[in-house]
Amino acid sequence: MISTTPHGAETSPAPWHAQEPAQAMERLGVGPKGLPGVEAAARLRRHGPNRLPAPPKSGLLGRLKRQFENLLIQEWLPAMPDVRKKLEAGADVADVGCGRGRALIKLARTFPNSRFRGFDIIDAQL
Repeated sequence: MISTTPHGAETSPAPWHAQEPAQAMERLGVGPKGLPGVEAAARLRRHGPNRLPAPPKSGLLGRLKRQFENLLIQEWLPAMPDVRKKLEAGADVADVGCGRGRALIKLARTFPNSRFRGFDIIDAQL
């Protein structure tokens, strides 16, 4: 979909996520049943396979982080039943030095009634 300004000048197409399916298909030159085999093969040769790159392998620190995250909900919180009850009921939680907030995200997904805020002095971490 190409938009126009109030004066009739064309602007760039709407972002993909804002387009109706029919508009996106027209822009891509594809129909509701996909591409014909010949065109699909030509696009594959031209653009390569539609794959995301493999995630980088994590080292020892990455493995330790994943273990910590897994222990947080399954082992640490059950060892503190009063804390778990407060989180289930709805608590305000602050994590000072949260880094990227992975533990907070896991807690927020597990305890949707609570409110979580992370603070870190390194902006790049947030």
